[in-house]
Amino acid sequence: MEDGSSADFSYHKCMENYVKQKYPEVAESFIGKYFRKRRMEAALSASTEDGVEQR
Repeated sequence: MEDGSSADFSYHKCMENYVKQKYPEVAESFIGKYFRKRRMEAALSASTEDGVEQR
């Protein structure tokens, strides 16, 4: 930002909010199918990169 403060921008959050506003009747199933899985996979791969699997 111009005043030196930082802004939290998340592409996935923006896309999730867009889907919720534009298609509220199917938003949750769409988000569950296409967005949440990738976050979980990213978290799992990050936790196993150091060679220790967390359960």
